[in-house]
Amino acid sequence: QTTFVGPLLFGVSLIPLAIGLLYGPGLVAGELERRSAPLAWSLVRSRVRWLLWRAWPAALLVALPLVGPALAGDRPEAASRPPFDPAQPFYDFGSRGELVVVRGLVAFAIGLAAGIVLGRTLPAVLLAGALCVVGLGLAADVRPDWLPREEISIEEFQQRTKAVPLYF
Repeated sequence: QTTFVGPLLFGVSLIPLAIGLLYGPGLVAGELERRSAPLAWSLVRSRVRWLLWRAWPAALLVALPLVGPALAGDRPEAASRPPFDPAQPFYDFGSRGELVVVRGLVAFAIGLAAGIVLGRTLPAVLLAGALCVVGLGLAADVRPDWLPREEISIEEFQQRTKAVPLYF
């Protein structure tokens, strides 16, 4: 029952990166590569407005498919740790809940920024992917220092799990 939870939640944590990198880098970089962006820019009042009208539907296309995996991630977590409420502890923190959607939107924003700066789709995808992997690694290292420790007394643990008393 719990042997598939780790790989499943690891897969769920990779879905936001894949979806964000699918939509983000090519949004503006594709226009710049095809040299159609200057024509579009000449037809609108501002480039920022053009970018916003291009980015918000794509951001919606990133966020909506991630709602399902975000909500479904709590079920394997509850199955792997029966005595605990999956919404309370920070186990597998980024692999379930609203952080799945947030990670997808951050990957989309990083990809969009890389596409704007580089102006080429493939280099933007590679750079954004590398930045997302490095950023997730750094966030995983820094997160334990930012969040308060989750500590409970032995009596509270025994009450939660209905366990046999521990003697030291």
